[in-house]
Amino acid sequence: MTRPETVERKRLARAYYLIDKHVSCSEDSVSARLVLLENVSCRCSGISIDVYSSVTGYDCANISEDQLIDDLLASIYESGIPVAVALTSLARIELDELGTKRDGSVYTDFRLAEYLASMIMNGYDEGAIIDPSCGTSIVLAACAEYVRRVKGHEADFVANSLYGVDLSATAIRGSLLALASYLNNETELQVLKSHFLCADSLELGSSMPQHFGLDGFACVVGNPPWERVRPSRNEYARERGVTVNYGEEIGRPLEGYEKHRAENKARSMQLSQIYGLKGGLDLYRAFLSLSIDICLDGGSVALYLPAGLIRSKSLAPVRVSLLTDFGEVELSVFMNHAKFFAIDARFKFVLAMLRGKRRVKKLDSVGFNYCTADTSSVAVASSLILDDVLFCDSSGELGAPEVKTENEVSVLKVIWSHSDRMVEHSLFGAIRPMRELDMTLDRYLFERASGLNGMQGELPLIEGRMISQFRCGCKGYLSGSGRSAKWEVVPIGNSRIKPQFFVKESNLDQTLRTRVQHKRIGFCDIAGQTNERAMQAAFVPEGCVCGNKVPTLLFASEDAAMLWLGLANSFVFDWVVRRYITTTINFFILENLPLPRIGLNDKLAQKVIDGVRRIVALEKSDAGWSTEQLWAYADERAKLDALVFEAYGLGIGEFETIISDFPLVDRVNAQLYGGARPTIELVRAAITGDKKLRSKAKDTCEQGAMPYVPNEHMRNLVR
Repeated sequence: MTRPETVERKRLARAYYLIDKHVSCSEDSVSARLVLLENVSCRCSGISIDVYSSVTGYDCANISEDQLIDDLLASIYESGIPVAVALTSLARIELDELGTKRDGSVYTDFRLAEYLASMIMNGYDEGAIIDPSCGTSIVLAACAEYVRRVKGHEADFVANSLYGVDLSATAIRGSLLALASYLNNETELQVLKSHFLCADSLELGSSMPQHFGLDGFACVVGNPPWERVRPSRNEYARERGVTVNYGEEIGRPLEGYEKHRAENKARSMQLSQIYGLKGGLDLYRAFLSLSIDICLDGGSVALYLPAGLIRSKSLAPVRVSLLTDFGEVELSVFMNHAKFFAIDARFKFVLAMLRGKRRVKKLDSVGFNYCTADTSSVAVASSLILDDVLFCDSSGELGAPEVKTENEVSVLKVIWSHSDRMVEHSLFGAIRPMRELDMTLDRYLFERASGLNGMQGELPLIEGRMISQFRCGCKGYLSGSGRSAKWEVVPIGNSRIKPQFFVKESNLDQTLRTRVQHKRIGFCDIAGQTNERAMQAAFVPEGCVCGNKVPTLLFASEDAAMLWLGLANSFVFDWVVRRYITTTINFFILENLPLPRIGLNDKLAQKVIDGVRRIVALEKSDAGWSTEQLWAYADERAKLDALVFEAYGLGIGEFETIISDFPLVDRVNAQLYGGARPTIELVRAAITGDKKLRSKAKDTCEQGAMPYVPNEHMRNLVR
């Protein structure tokens, strides 16, 4: 699969072309590239190439092709990217997909570097600034460019204030050539060179400042590696030229692999102990810990990190630390839609901006910025101040919700004020969660379906696509395998278990064999904030086993399960889920979400339970696509949603804020029936008790627009 091209690469396409053409005939293309860029740098600085070569120790032959250097500089100017920043990009060694995964490296986009620089340098007075995983130092170059624009004395700043450490000697060379473009003389270059070190920052640890004769750094910046150190046989094989197809496992011995694996494991364990990490070495967690260690009291840290920082269970202690160790915490949230990195556009990450290390009083709020970008720069789309009640719930674990407006903050506060975390809720304390079978590791147990019911002693395997709200069996397997498998959409009222695989019950362990004899709730864990519906849960019948994409919950009583199912499939709960997920709903997120303080014997709870029973009964009626059946189903669901609004202390005042988060609901209805949104109108009618509004929704339904029918089912219905 072709990796997406970044905006930065496109803007510098002409420069890349000129460089590639120049080095195409060179035996050492990397060295030839760097020599050319060093000549470009010296053209911009007050330093000759000979002096540069003498000070740095690099073999920087003078390139006499003045026209080439002129053309290259012109292409950089035309890109609109500052010269030093562009040079850091052009000096990089291009990473393939495997290298990116192995090293955890994704090169920093110039827009992100400039945004970080604006954040860290706003308020900066003086002191050393270091990037402990600097690469070719695009972040440091952006800081220098900020100083040039604002203060106009970049040479002094670059020579005296910027420091970098990286594992790659080539990257250090790229850093020096880029930053040297700001300098005026040999002395400044000598000082700058002494500030850059080729070493493993994580092994240097807290002693890093001493290597430079410092007590610590005023600012620590960067985009550290994001990968977990976890050696893979397949990756090891691909690095050595062995072809490995998708889904294939290398079973044969690989020369040197066991030694490689042992060395990586030893390093991982060593560094995990140093940085107090559990569950494997996440490089970004180690770099965050290191950055805080080497930052001076009163100093600042600014790092790009995966979005796990704000909600991962493993990072809960880090979140608590941020709230107690710094005077100011500001988090900027990004999606990769603007092609910052050559990875999935849905990838989410944050800039953690931490100021005022080790203050005395407890932090009581966190700044949140939601950022977008065009091809030139980052823009803050919305900015909020969240109190610590929303940043970390009472457990100190759940982390920050994604709320982008004051209205959303207000609604979430109301919800939490009427709720307890699911794991602490008296009603649901006996829930037994489980991932039953792994779709990869347990694949050897799967037998291809040859009929609807399988052989005696075989259990149908429930996959994620077979689960929707209140429905197990919303899709049935037809043919094919893997990503090319074909599935049919099963109409509401006709759900049936038509699986791709069966599993022999005798091959399950005793715990699972016992579990599959019980009716339980399964939910599809693949979700998204922009999906039509994020939370999709249904009863899984006895005699079925679920794959890992359908985690299951076993309740102490059927009434408890009914109540939870009614709450979970509501618009309110779905809206809350969207505040805390990216693409997956896991048990950690689920058990920390708010459930309203109602018990089984409460009148409201009984209404919810009765409503769920009626919905489940309608699904079993086998009435198919009859209009009467669909209206009865939709009416019950709207009444149920209204009850859940009430349970959470919400009403029509909060309705618009919540429902605006579901733009895909009724999309096909709207396309086919003049903009009709019968689901939304029916819920509004149920909350307000407006009979005229309900009657209007029913009229729309009779015309063909069906409330609570998912878009893909509406398409099927119309056909």
